[in-house]
Amino acid sequence: MYNTCERCTCLVLCSSLVMSGDCIELLLHVVQDQWYPDLKSTVKKIDQTFQRNFRDIGCAGEVSLAEHADYDKFAVQIK
Repeated sequence: MYNTCERCTCLVLCSSLVMSGDCIELLLHVVQDQWYPDLKSTVKKIDQTFQRNFRDIGCAGEVSLAEHADYDKFAVQIK
């Protein structure tokens, strides 16, 4: 989402005691970019295995990531 130069610039600008809302938002995106792709990949692998195992016993099932703007409300859903 943001290139390395923009990240460095933001980190330098945000190192002051007072951070603007835009700077905080950018920092949240930088941090999210570090863990979010791995989380999505892991949930996808779990879903594929879950679906295959349930298909073997004649059932259907799905595992998905319920995303929310508030990270505390992220959840793994099993349907």
